[in-house]
Amino acid sequence: MSTPLKTISLLCPTRGRPDKALRLVLSVLKTAHHPERVEVLFYVDTDDSTKLDYVEQLKAHKTELNRLKQCFLMVNEPIGVSKAWNALATASQGDLLVMAADDQIYNDAGWDTRLDQETAKFPDEIFCMWFNEGHWGEKLCTFPIVSRKWCLTLGYFITGIFECLYDDLWIMDIAKRVGRLHYIPDVLTEHLHWGYGKAEIDSTYEFKQVDSQGNLKPAVRRDMDLFGRTAPYREADARRIAAVMHGPVALQPGLSPIGRPTIFNDAKGAIAPTSQPAVSPTKTQVVNLSITSNQETKQLKLYLDAEKYTQQLMLSRFSAGKLYETEVSDFLIQTLRPGDRFIDIGAHVGYFSLLAATLVGDSGSVLAFEMESANYKKILENIELNHLSNLKVFNVALGAETKEAQFFVNLDNDGGHALWNVGAHQFNQKSRMSQATKKVNVTTLDEALTDQNSIPPKMIKIDTEGAELQVLKGSINILKTHRVPYIISEVNRFGLQQMGTNETELREWMRSLGYDAYLMQASSPNLVKLEPNQYCDTTKVFNLLFSRV
Repeated sequence: MSTPLKTISLLCPTRGRPDKALRLVLSVLKTAHHPERVEVLFYVDTDDSTKLDYVEQLKAHKTELNRLKQCFLMVNEPIGVSKAWNALATASQGDLLVMAADDQIYNDAGWDTRLDQETAKFPDEIFCMWFNEGHWGEKLCTFPIVSRKWCLTLGYFITGIFECLYDDLWIMDIAKRVGRLHYIPDVLTEHLHWGYGKAEIDSTYEFKQVDSQGNLKPAVRRDMDLFGRTAPYREADARRIAAVMHGPVALQPGLSPIGRPTIFNDAKGAIAPTSQPAVSPTKTQVVNLSITSNQETKQLKLYLDAEKYTQQLMLSRFSAGKLYETEVSDFLIQTLRPGDRFIDIGAHVGYFSLLAATLVGDSGSVLAFEMESANYKKILENIELNHLSNLKVFNVALGAETKEAQFFVNLDNDGGHALWNVGAHQFNQKSRMSQATKKVNVTTLDEALTDQNSIPPKMIKIDTEGAELQVLKGSINILKTHRVPYIISEVNRFGLQQMGTNETELREWMRSLGYDAYLMQASSPNLVKLEPNQYCDTTKVFNLLFSRV
């Protein structure tokens, strides 16, 4: 006798987006192998001026939507997205409950049968699954999928305590603690989010999350800090989940700390105790990382500003229990040893510099170069926070020759400052509307290291938004004299073009010095050697390792 198909409930609070809600449900209908076991439930606020449009849109497609188990529209008082998910869960009938959003679509046919295959691997019905949403992949569970048993055990689908964010991370954190995170990479349910360049900022995003310029609203900070303060509750709920799992369960740590652990600035464990550098408690938090190298675990602390774009990405990675730019972080951990020298060019707020300094120890050294003043100051704060004496930072720009140049401050991305007009990039709207520039002195790495001791660097990392080839040309004496074994270079094809060069010229110049090129991938622990005519098929920024070992 065949096993009955599990019923599936997609739960989607929505506001001001009747067209996008329709797009979602039609994509679900089109791609499900068995739409008759799928229901889609929407929550619309009574004060939403478009609520009647939802009714008309769904009514116009009634014949198609009747192929679903049901398409249900709940119009009720405004209670916030978190409580709305719970209201929909209460009204749902499915064996599986899926968090959904109106800026999402289902792309791949047969997603429901793939879900059958994966859920069958967990006979106790305890898991947190998620599909590939086209951006974070396995790094972050953006749209969690849980069983009805999970919800009945906890008494809720979503806690109902957040204003706009972190409901997904709450579920992910509990699942991580019981060892039941499960990513399904071969099913795409694309998240068409403004932050990924796939949509414009609209009134719905502006309702709680960001303003028209993409700046985070206070609700995001409140949710982040609330998440930080509620870790003990997630641990307690993880124990409740573990109690209904098959076999013994050893609880694991949850996601890396995110948000302030206390509402008091002067309490033990607060973000800015007086013994540490003065930083803004409203924007900055300390992240604690554990780094294991050669079977030895070391601690690393990092000040990060959640209102800055790249630092926010870093916080998201750490909160998901991952390192930032995993492929690069892992390579540093595997390669650097006590006594080594590491050079970090375009050091941002110092994450890789600090990681390297922790790995090379007091007998080694790290030299960091960062031109942008706010990032430079953050590195100094992070050095003091970690009590490091083996890391020296230079507030200077590097290039192919000593000269004066125009430096463009990126108002959209704290990790995207450059020696070209950053407003030319389509995603940098604020930088395009309000240009911020300054004259800077550029020097070469060869010149900058004249006064340093002659310890040969084991590794050089370069992230200069397209100026990588110029930096390397200004390092020619070091490269030839010391035959540096490893050079990690970011490849930003748009940035390279703005600097008058391209990836081919970069790789050919390195090959002329005897370096092979390897693609660094977060999805694979192995480096992929690239032949001279072989290129990475991507539109994203990525990292290459140049090695002559």
